[in-house]
Amino acid sequence: MPTVEVSWTDSNRDKFKTDHNVIRQRVGGYVKRTIFFRLAACFLIFLSPDLFCLDIKTDFTESKDYRTVGIFSTAAEYNTVSRVLTDFESYNRWVLRGLDGKDPGTEDFIGLMKETVYHREREVLELIYDVRLPWPLGSLGNSALFDITILDRSSNSLTFNLDMTNTSAALKSASLDVTVFPENQGCRIETTALIHFSFFLNLLFNLPAYKKTIEWRIVRVMLNMEAFIETCVQSESLIPGG
Repeated sequence: MPTVEVSWTDSNRDKFKTDHNVIRQRVGGYVKRTIFFRLAACFLIFLSPDLFCLDIKTDFTESKDYRTVGIFSTAAEYNTVSRVLTDFESYNRWVLRGLDGKDPGTEDFIGLMKETVYHREREVLELIYDVRLPWPLGSLGNSALFDITILDRSSNSLTFNLDMTNTSAALKSASLDVTVFPENQGCRIETTALIHFSFFLNLLFNLPAYKKTIEWRIVRVMLNMEAFIETCVQSESLIPGG
């Protein structure tokens, strides 16, 4: 059988080294990216020593709603969580921390949450927000009015709904469903948020961009709740309804 001899010249050596370096850089970059995303996923699940995100996902429905479903587990007691979540008058003390554009990560958000006002006589929660876009879509001091409906409240579960009753140039509809169940250690919180933007605002959004901001906001609200509960536990006089 004939044999072929390959001369290992300097040019061959240089080409091998170059190809080897390119492969090593690409593999190294892939490994680094893989490690980064896995660490990011772990951070999302392990939000704090007492709060875990079991699942959170966002999709775009056939009715053109952005739907975000989140499931969280907290070590806080069910009765305390229920009192805090249904004390709508105290929402302005904790819900919107870090969502007003002043904290890192929110300075480029289009929608900024500024204030909540509870109208007890009408069972309405008012959200004051800014839309940072050019006119006519952008505006400051917008008001979204949410009817509050307690669907179930017992020693075994809490379910309530916030449903927006007015519209604006940016928002056509919005709602939030919250359910809380007691568990062996703490409780479980399930949230479903539905947002329907105006036609023109929908043109500015896509699912990946919206998913990133809305899921970050929901996780932040859960962390705010945990921090507020910790403050309440440290001073029993601050526990809503306590």
